[in-house]
Amino acid sequence: RIRLMRAFAAAALAVTVALLYATGGTDDAVFGSKPADWELPAGVSPTAPPERSNARTRPLIAVVGLSRTGTSSLTAALEMLNITVFHTMQSLITHLDFWDYYLTGRIARPNLRKLLDGGENGTATPRADAVLDQWYATLAPDLLRAYPDAKVILSTRDMDKWLTSYETYYDGSHLYHHSRQWKRLALAAVSRTFRLGPALRAFGLVDEAGGLDLEKLPQLMRVWRRVDEVIYGDSNPRHAKGRWADAHRRHVAHIRSIVPRDQLLEFDVGKGHGWKELLEFLKPGKEAAKLASKPFPHAFSSSAVASAGVSSTSFAVTRTHESIVLALLAVALLLAALPVLLGVLGLSEPKPPPEPKAQADSDGFEFVMVGEAHERRLPNLYARARACLAELRLKLWVWARLCSEYPALCRVFAEHKAAGYFDYGSPGDFAELAAHVATKQLFAYRVGRPVSHSADDGDGAEGAPAGRGLHSTVIFDDDGSLLPTYLPVEHGAAAAVGALGLACADLFELRTGEAQQVRVARTDAGLATAGYLFLKIEGAGPYGGCDGFAATIEQEGKVNPVRKAYTCADGSAVFMHGGFPALKQGILDFFGGVKPTVAAIGEAAAKWEGPALESAMQAKGLAVTLCRTPPQFRAHAQGQAVLASPLIDIDVRRVSPRGGTPVARPLPAGRSVTRPLSDVLVLDFSHVIASPVVGRSLLEHGATVLKLVTYTRPRRHLFDEEANAGKLTYELSLETEAGKARLWALLRAADVLIDGYTDGVLARHGFAIDDVLGVCPHLVYCQVACYGFSGPFAGKKGFQQNANFCAGVAGLEDEDLLGYQLVSQIDYATGFLGAYAVVLGLAHRQLAALAGESIRGVRVRVSLCGTATWMSQYGATCPRLGEYLARITRLLFGCSHRLIRAGNMTYLPSPIRMSATPPARVAGFHRWWREAKVYKL
Repeated sequence: RIRLMRAFAAAALAVTVALLYATGGTDDAVFGSKPADWELPAGVSPTAPPERSNARTRPLIAVVGLSRTGTSSLTAALEMLNITVFHTMQSLITHLDFWDYYLTGRIARPNLRKLLDGGENGTATPRADAVLDQWYATLAPDLLRAYPDAKVILSTRDMDKWLTSYETYYDGSHLYHHSRQWKRLALAAVSRTFRLGPALRAFGLVDEAGGLDLEKLPQLMRVWRRVDEVIYGDSNPRHAKGRWADAHRRHVAHIRSIVPRDQLLEFDVGKGHGWKELLEFLKPGKEAAKLASKPFPHAFSSSAVASAGVSSTSFAVTRTHESIVLALLAVALLLAALPVLLGVLGLSEPKPPPEPKAQADSDGFEFVMVGEAHERRLPNLYARARACLAELRLKLWVWARLCSEYPALCRVFAEHKAAGYFDYGSPGDFAELAAHVATKQLFAYRVGRPVSHSADDGDGAEGAPAGRGLHSTVIFDDDGSLLPTYLPVEHGAAAAVGALGLACADLFELRTGEAQQVRVARTDAGLATAGYLFLKIEGAGPYGGCDGFAATIEQEGKVNPVRKAYTCADGSAVFMHGGFPALKQGILDFFGGVKPTVAAIGEAAAKWEGPALESAMQAKGLAVTLCRTPPQFRAHAQGQAVLASPLIDIDVRRVSPRGGTPVARPLPAGRSVTRPLSDVLVLDFSHVIASPVVGRSLLEHGATVLKLVTYTRPRRHLFDEEANAGKLTYELSLETEAGKARLWALLRAADVLIDGYTDGVLARHGFAIDDVLGVCPHLVYCQVACYGFSGPFAGKKGFQQNANFCAGVAGLEDEDLLGYQLVSQIDYATGFLGAYAVVLGLAHRQLAALAGESIRGVRVRVSLCGTATWMSQYGATCPRLGEYLARITRLLFGCSHRLIRAGNMTYLPSPIRMSATPPARVAGFHRWWREAKVYKL
């Protein structure tokens, strides 16, 4: 039992340390550099010295013998000759990042002049006049290319003595053994996760130690073992002595074959080599010749490893850092235990009253009155601690669940790949996302300054090439992935928000003449598709607030009978979305008033053929679709219609200025413009996610967005909060003449109208697109649909799940994966594309105004199925286990530093970074409902 408890404790500690390291940032973040920083630039000679480095007055000395062949003794001798040396200690302190990148295969053409000539950090980095040990033995060919005149010393030793010495060296060095370092590794993980190192060094509590810093201990140990693995294939000489001996012999032969004889000295202390051979080879001068009478130094025997060298120095330089981290951990544990102590002493918050019970409305639907049961109190320390522990417990449960479903994820990916789901493209390198064919397709819509003008036939200006005359640029940064999916969600979202940012930059340049740089990071783009997981809104009055993560897990952990796929008589499956009261009742009524259970609905659906059921239920106005694979969708009439339609349908309705048609209305320009969408008024008819995200994205770039609401339309808790934060609300009823008159007045003042309702809803109330643009030719009219605007499904109700199953984004097997449920595959991307289309429409209107042209409005359209078909060009890639674990750990535990707290809410910021006009959201969330009724659907 004791052994079992110890094993469990060790496993728990290992998992905790792994979690901390995964959330502590990438190697690039720890080092503050990237592998590309050490790559030799294309077209640059390897002999070219870096800027700000002094010219060498003597050749580089390269001791390329393996470890334990006398390199430490040669180091001492060269230092006696007043030569600046880079042996193991100096190399790892100064350039641990280079060695980690190089030995793990992330540097193809190392820039050794930058490494050794001391120019990369001005005068802060010393120049090496001599380099020693097997670190540089691995670089021998590159060293000779960078320093053709180098003097090379090959240190050798009797084979048996060398192996014996290395075995003793391996036993004595703590850097080979993780079991000896577990305490330091755990403290390093804590320091790295909470970024304690930079803070402690800034306050002068810990000295700068370079590669020996505590938070770099994992990389130091990895490099320590990796250099042996590269040379010998193993880091323990006892495992295969013959292989080590063969590697030693191959290395000696290799050095002899590549180094000219007049530049090579073979040096073996065991054969009596000493000052005489060294001085004859180096010819250091008359003063140095006096050393010939002194004994040649013998340094660092293998028995001294435990008390000298990098291993012991690493212990010494981090001792203070470790003590401070331990003290901070003790304080944190004390604070964490305080609420428990208060509870034991009876000083904690009294037990809260029970949660309100579910009630039923006149239609039989259940709801709860949030906040009705008890008066809200400000949470005390105990309540906050309890909430934090509950959140941590939930996240750990989700992490364990995601870990357990990795085999299923791989199986589903393999099945979909075999079924042709991913035959339409591949992800490619994320850093080169701008060059991907799908991204180019998106950027082709970019506006350009006109190259000629003619209005004789009413066609307006000749179209300019995308981006002509505009100077803003976009860069995609690959900082890793954190979504638990094989789908190219991050690629599609990044391309969409990159295009949106570039369009905003172009409009800002049209208005002010100032260009800027746009950047999108992979993690930011990925998180933008799951923003609801990080949303928190404080409760106030009867409103109970919102915890996005808890609400999402609560919903996705349940089976909803009216939001589910059912198997039909022909073996096909039909997905039904009854996420709103009317849709739920419609599904039950369609099947003759069956009970809302999986068994009852499944039995009724099994009597139908799939295509017939889809057609019949869609005819009743229900959100239903047959589950198709991508090849099946593309062969279907609706798939053909989507493929034949543009991804972003932009219709600039140019007209002849004859007949008194006014010139297009321009946006203000000049120094008063502070944001790309300053002075833009948006009217927002939207619901759920995709269409609301259009308006939210516009307000992040300076637009004023009015959310037009009515109490007759149902709400979706969480999505309403997340996708509408920052908007102003305006109650409007289209059922009354007064409400219609209000809307016409607003339309005359507005610049943009977003229509996210089912096609035809606004038209039935007298606001068809042609009527609206006829009265308000200055408007950009944006429409967002599920299936598209042509084909048999045009105008049909649908949501993201419907589009996913219709277009083949996902299969039935994906519904069982929690990782799939946590991520929005196409909703947010469609919203970003819709915002991109709106900004393009505004840019076209601005160009028309500058050219003195007349237009009768701009219509832009996007659809969920169009987004899905476009994103299929990015293919799919199933992550490996290690990458997958890092992804889910970063998602659940490594994003808190990104969050913004403003007003009554905590949320993720925009994924777009812009050099001159960074996006920003209006603080706070404004409810547009008075009651606290929340339906339990």
